[in-house]
Amino acid sequence: MSIVPCLACGGPRAAWTAVVAGVAAGCLGTPRTPSPPPVADVDPVGAYELVLSWEGGVQDGRMEIRGGPGGWRGTIEAGSLAVRIHEVKVEGGRLTISGRGAAGAVVFRLAADGELLSGEWVAGGMRGGVTAIRIGREGLQSRAERGGPVSTGRSVRAPHSAQEPS
Repeated sequence: MSIVPCLACGGPRAAWTAVVAGVAAGCLGTPRTPSPPPVADVDPVGAYELVLSWEGGVQDGRMEIRGGPGGWRGTIEAGSLAVRIHEVKVEGGRLTISGRGAAGAVVFRLAADGELLSGEWVAGGMRGGVTAIRIGREGLQSRAERGGPVSTGRSVRAPHSAQEPS
């Protein structure tokens, strides 16, 4: 490969000087800033005090999430709202909690900041804001996870038994 001097720009040395000066000045491209490291997935397990708000109302309540990835379950109770959580999706610092209450499907979309969760909820035609703070993590394993007996929801006594209650 041969370098042919350019008479208009002063030769190869002048051309290289222009390239180096352009790079130094940032004229030949924008410098890349490193991407922030990915946010680690939040561990949602815990008991939370929460506040639900909507147009014209505010309600205090409680939320509990148990289990582990792919198997998180729990409950949300706030006033007359009682929701059984059947799915929790975690993507970095964001959670989507889905459940079902008496009025149908309920979805919470939350962002985590330490022990605080905040975002919005949607239930049917209603929507509003939610803020929750984790108040504990201990003691939230299910009986099956602890190895204890699991209730089947049925009594061991026959109906109308003559046995004395214990």
